Amino acid sequence: MFIFDQLKREDRQIQVITLAVVAGMLLLLGGLWYVQVVSAQKYQDNMQKQTFRSVRLPASRGKICDRNGQSLAQNRPRYNIDLYLEELLAPYDATNATKLEYKRNHPEVKKFTPPLLAEIGQINQSNRYGIVNNITMRASSILQTPVALNPDFFFRHLKELTYVPLTILTDLTPRQLALYYEQMSNEAAIDLNIQPVRFYPHGTAAAHLLGYVRRQDWPEDDEEITFQYYLPYWKGKTGLENAFDADLRGKAGVKWVLVNNYSYRQREEIKTPTEAGQDLYLTIDLDIQRAAEKELAHCGNAGAVVVMNVRNGDILALASSPTYDPNMFTGRISTGENARLLDERLRPTYNRATGSYHPGSIFKIITAISCLESGLNPKEVYTSLGYYPNPHIDDTAPADDYDFEKAFYKSSNSYFINYGRKAGSRRLLEVGKRFHLGESTELGIGPEASGFFPKPEEMTSKWHESDLPYACIGQAITVTPVQMAGMVSIIANGGKLYWPRVVSHLKSPDTGAIEQINSPGRLRDTIVLNPKHLDAIRHAMLMDTENPNATAYKSFFDKQTGSPKSPLLANFHVAGKTGTAQREVFGVRDHVTWFASYGPYENPRYAVIVMVEAGIAVYGGTYCAPIAQKVYEALVKSEQSLVRAQTPLALN
Repeated sequence: MFIFDQLKREDRQIQVITLAVVAGMLLLLGGLWYVQVVSAQKYQDNMQKQTFRSVRLPASRGKICDRNGQSLAQNRPRYNIDLYLEELLAPYDATNATKLEYKRNHPEVKKFTPPLLAEIGQINQSNRYGIVNNITMRASSILQTPVALNPDFFFRHLKELTYVPLTILTDLTPRQLALYYEQMSNEAAIDLNIQPVRFYPHGTAAAHLLGYVRRQDWPEDDEEITFQYYLPYWKGKTGLENAFDADLRGKAGVKWVLVNNYSYRQREEIKTPTEAGQDLYLTIDLDIQRAAEKELAHCGNAGAVVVMNVRNGDILALASSPTYDPNMFTGRISTGENARLLDERLRPTYNRATGSYHPGSIFKIITAISCLESGLNPKEVYTSLGYYPNPHIDDTAPADDYDFEKAFYKSSNSYFINYGRKAGSRRLLEVGKRFHLGESTELGIGPEASGFFPKPEEMTSKWHESDLPYACIGQAITVTPVQMAGMVSIIANGGKLYWPRVVSHLKSPDTGAIEQINSPGRLRDTIVLNPKHLDAIRHAMLMDTENPNATAYKSFFDKQTGSPKSPLLANFHVAGKTGTAQREVFGVRDHVTWFASYGPYENPRYAVIVMVEAGIAVYGGTYCAPIAQKVYEALVKSEQSLVRAQTPLALN
């Protein structure tokens, strides 16, 4: 009533205000009526035309690190140039330019028939391609890299994946990045996209252990959500990358993209964030690994090196040669590289450290135990003819009189065949079984040979008595370098066989939480050995490197002066055994050579096994012992560096 009273008094101010309020309310009511009634169908149609597209987001892959935290496998940024088609083509689509131009050029056309609309559609697609191709060519020119937009690729993307960016240039170099930021960074519809790519910073280092990844455009695993689009990710194919792929890969996230009826992106939101993969820590020492690989490569032959901690089974190096660079698998492999990878003789992807080979004379350690346990007197003398007469087997040691130690460091075949036959097949096989030969070491890094070593109860089916003379010198059976590292560790530590450990733990990059995979020092078995027999074998192994007439002496000492070749090993005595086995590959006869060792002699810490696939006239002392000598140098240097790092500086 108050308002009406004021209006009747002809208060012009109140009347104006009242009219303005009434007009505003009428305007709001009219707008509401228009939206709710007149435009209801339009908005309903528009909502029906807008849909969500689900996009799978890969998580960041975890690192692989050595025992000291040095990265062996990580991610590096790959810079790509993307085009956002909704920004580039939407203005053109909105003008309906093709249809209007067709009308101007053909005024006689009064109605657009289906065939005519199809023709206009083809022109429209061609114009769209031209727009995108022009900017692609411009980017190509600015960044000085020849790139042409593939029509099939473009139209497939335009039909199925318009709501995600179109990548036109990949893996930009630092120079190209500079050119982009200088000349293209402010352009509409174009953006720099950063994608993680797997990277191995040390190239070929530990390649057979790490394995490699390949780009995966479609997940092989079952997904809880069926995605319209999958961003590419990296999947482990071999080695640890494959064995721990699920842990390293992490958990994928989900992004929803709202698209309109043209399939152009309207907006997007992260529905489920990614969970980064865990970091994998190994027992490998990168410095020891690289030293082993360097010496293997220097010798020029295929082979393997295994370095094991004899006190707990930790593997400090696992090298195989020839090798490969796993970085090549994250891009396109050239024809030449592919031919090398497939070469049946080279087999660069084959891990020789876990492959099986005849052990040759390093197996005389097992033969020696079987002979000593059968009552052999180490002082008893055997007269060798320079060959074994029946069956005739050549001897690398000359005709002479031999006791146990001399026969060991001179590697007399005749001696060990003679006494090995007296011990018998069952005794030899029983000792080998105690050392778990012929069984997998369950290293867990991929395919691993078990070797051929029959159990005593399999003598009738897999073993003939005629095999015994050859087995005594390591010819009728096969072993792996990792198994031989375990065998030598048993001799060095007094009877403990540990499961070899190459993987230590997983660590979350977000929380730092640690998940232990393998604990150190997992005891597989305790081998009961007579201490006197152990002492005899250990001292004979020491003589193989320190007696001037022994097979490995020249690798560790100067024959003229008698002093150690390396000052680093002056107080580090190595005990070892060389070995050579014959084989035939591709119809050609050659040798597999070995050096099995541990050190230091007085306080064993390391076992070093070297195997080299060599030519016809070489022995274990030719290639293998010199490689081991360099590896021991690296081990001593590593210990010295650790001592320096742990020694506090003197205070002033």
